[in-house]
Amino acid sequence: MQAGRTFLDGIREHRQPSFFRLNFAFGGEGYVGKCLDIFSGGMFIETQVEVPAGTLINIQFKLPEGPVAAILCSGEVTWLNRKPKPMKAHYPNWLDVKFVGLPDPIQKSILRFCEKQSS
Repeated sequence: MQAGRTFLDGIREHRQPSFFRLNFAFGGEGYVGKCLDIFSGGMFIETQVEVPAGTLINIQFKLPEGPVAAILCSGEVTWLNRKPKPMKAHYPNWLDVKFVGLPDPIQKSILRFCEKQSS
């Protein structure tokens, strides 16, 4: 798997390191997490909350240098970085979330934020 990841890095969209607070909810409960990085297709959310892969969550956040309004969207948890066998051993507990049904204007806003931060 590790060898395959070296090839995927070349075609993967750039993830912009970004550290901001966000709220997410699933199963009728709300939680607080922290964005570790973001790209137009999803984000890593640092949290101790156990959310099974495949779970749809609702996310609310505001980009640090984005529009004034909060972004409300849905995402699917694709994988978790958890002990005892984390995929990235030296990283915190997180959820990898893929945005689902992200409206085009919001996706473009996130993309502009990422491009602005990386330049």
